[in-house]
Amino acid sequence: MQNKNYSNLIWIILIVVLCVSYAFSQSENYLNNLEEIQTNIKNPIAVIPITKFDNDESLVKYIVRTDDQLLFVDEEFSTIQTREIQPGEKTNIDLSKQCKYLLLYEILLKPEKGINGKEKITLIDYKGNEYWSKENKLILDSRKYIKRFISDVNGNVIGLVYDDTISVVTIDKNGKEINRHNLFPHLDHWEGMGIYYDITTCGEYFAVLVNEYTPVTQAILRRTPLRGHDKGKEIVKKREFHDGKPNLFLFNSNGDLLYEKRCEGNKAEKVVITNSDYPIIIVTTVDIRSEKELTEKVKTNVFDLNLNFLYSLPVRSIRYCIIDSLVIISYRDLKNNEPVLSAFAINNGTKIWTVPLEQFPFFIYANDDSNEIHLLSASQPTFDDPIERFFLRSYNAMGVKLSDDFLGVELNHTGLGYNSREYVWGKSLYVINNKIYIKQ
Repeated sequence: MQNKNYSNLIWIILIVVLCVSYAFSQSENYLNNLEEIQTNIKNPIAVIPITKFDNDESLVKYIVRTDDQLLFVDEEFSTIQTREIQPGEKTNIDLSKQCKYLLLYEILLKPEKGINGKEKITLIDYKGNEYWSKENKLILDSRKYIKRFISDVNGNVIGLVYDDTISVVTIDKNGKEINRHNLFPHLDHWEGMGIYYDITTCGEYFAVLVNEYTPVTQAILRRTPLRGHDKGKEIVKKREFHDGKPNLFLFNSNGDLLYEKRCEGNKAEKVVITNSDYPIIIVTTVDIRSEKELTEKVKTNVFDLNLNFLYSLPVRSIRYCIIDSLVIISYRDLKNNEPVLSAFAINNGTKIWTVPLEQFPFFIYANDDSNEIHLLSASQPTFDDPIERFFLRSYNAMGVKLSDDFLGVELNHTGLGYNSREYVWGKSLYVINNKIYIKQ
């Protein structure tokens, strides 16, 4: 019996090893439309491509992050300048959307129970110039949270700060606070849940969609205790509806509040602000009180920069990009919850085409030179297949699929904030298994 169990264990181990080996072999054979860039850089973790501006004579084209360095390199990936950073997970990086500015978060002392830690935050540009640096306390389990964005227009850092209140705080290029706006000054204590935000590509505008109060769905709650005084008795409680009151705020790069608006629905869900000759703000909210079908409960409305209503879209869970006069959106169909990709006319919301997707992408971007749409997605690990696989699928402006590429089982993004990873992937550069690739 023991020999049989031992034999079964050997077979299980062999099957797992073969599956993993096959997956990694596939990750080296996916290169249909990606080209490896040959460099002398050892073990790159992330590559940051720079958007060059007019009259910019700097030779820096990319910033390459390794474990403990930032390498400022030219188009041939020859190093021009080097900056030492804290190794591994001790350094995290936020980028401006065009990667002109970087915020470095370096942990100097890790916080522990009863002992405060220390963090250094530094603003630099893509040439390696340092503008300001500050050291802050790191407190374990602190309620205070700050989400920061950087404007490529002027290097200002816009922070969404929330603890007992929620405020938009703006720090200029010299590290000086120039603006602070409490979103709900009439509240002594803000306990809302659900904060969504987006910034335009150049950083001229910053949009915030936030619930003023915590939204609560009305419900009948039933439970039957298994012990105690009420053992075996059904206890029924009614949970009352509470309107979250979602509000939309629009700021400029200096942190000045331009407009604010109370939105439809009772719960905030998503906001995106586009960058084009026809900029729009797309806002998704949900009516959690309604007994109607999902298609009528979800509201995705489109506004101009004065927060004037333009039209509605039948979408939810938005990822988008812009090609010419089209806004390309990946979302879940409200009727069957399946992922789809659609093109809408940006001026009036007319749907032009729709195609089904294999997976809901975690990022979508457009190649302006070729008018192609690229979607990054990942398979969901399961018990039978625990390996996460990454895919890059490309479509033209008419929704015709051009390519379907397997990117392997390791897509490096260590040390970059979640939003910053999207800014990098949007430039068609990938670090896979510590090698640098570019979309052809």
